[in-house]
Amino acid sequence: MVEPWFSAMSPPGVSVHASRMFLDNALTPESIIRMDQDEGMRAEHAFFAAAGLEVLSSACLGIKDAFKLAAPTLRDIHELALRAWKPGAEALLITCLNLWSQGVVERLETEFGVPVVTSTQATFWRLLRIAGIDDRIPQYGRLLAEH
Repeated sequence: MVEPWFSAMSPPGVSVHASRMFLDNALTPESIIRMDQDEGMRAEHAFFAAAGLEVLSSACLGIKDAFKLAAPTLRDIHELALRAWKPGAEALLITCLNLWSQGVVERLETEFGVPVVTSTQATFWRLLRIAGIDDRIPQYGRLLAEH
């Protein structure tokens, strides 16, 4: 999902070139769920703990087919965020580069009153900065609009 979004949001003069890493055909629905919960969620929690950040809550979509990772609608992603949200949190993180999560960022920031960072948004922001591009991009949250 990132390629069309990165291309559509790119500032003038910027083009996006990408390649994909395919998942092994030996993956089973159970191994994908384990990967999401063990390699993904637990690894993310450990990463944030090592950085001194506390994870208050988390939620996952429980998708069993790698090719369906791009299937959740904006409503699905919004509901996922609502399930994961805990009052008192200082931010919300939505991971997975194959989600259209950038489409709910501003709505969630308004609802929760905190920054919302997604994998797609943060990756795009970082790639632009690595390339020396400091343009601000509105409508996709504070990270792209202000930093």
